[in-house]
Amino acid sequence: MRPEPSLRDQLCELETHDPLLRERYTQEIQAMLEKKLTLPLKLFIAVMSVASLGITAYLGYQALVRDNLPLLARLGMVGGALFAAAWAALGVQVLRRGTWELRTQPAVMAGLAWGFAVLLETCFLVLAPQFPDPFQATVALFCGLVILVGAGVMLVTVCIQQAELRTQERLLRLEYRIAEMSENRAKAS
Repeated sequence: MRPEPSLRDQLCELETHDPLLRERYTQEIQAMLEKKLTLPLKLFIAVMSVASLGITAYLGYQALVRDNLPLLARLGMVGGALFAAAWAALGVQVLRRGTWELRTQPAVMAGLAWGFAVLLETCFLVLAPQFPDPFQATVALFCGLVILVGAGVMLVTVCIQQAELRTQERLLRLEYRIAEMSENRAKAS
């Protein structure tokens, strides 16, 4: 539920807007939120997308042909294939746009990494008692935990970056609002 707008907000809404300042503000916001891809970054994203497609095919194939694996392990492979396909789709989307959208794409990447890490560690935890060697189970659990912690750090980092980006956007909005009010005041004098 949104609170009622204050008198200040209502007065700001009534004030006329300078189209030139609005255009500059929009351009700066877009420049802040979208970065054009450089050639090395395009190549990296293309290689990552192709590798993700390869991982999708490999895990999907292994899930189909490995009849001796427990059902949960096969479902984990299918889940990994789906996450790899999502990474590939994200890479294709970024390459098609030609820009890196800072507002959404890092959050999607962090969400994918976190979701995959949770799936992986959950599968390891449930399958650990079925491992023939307890040492292998311990290693699998530890490796999954390392991946989970890394994905968690990435998720927290992206959340912090998103908060900084929103703060910068709001500060820029305030700057332009103040400049617009100053110009209107100078015109009125």
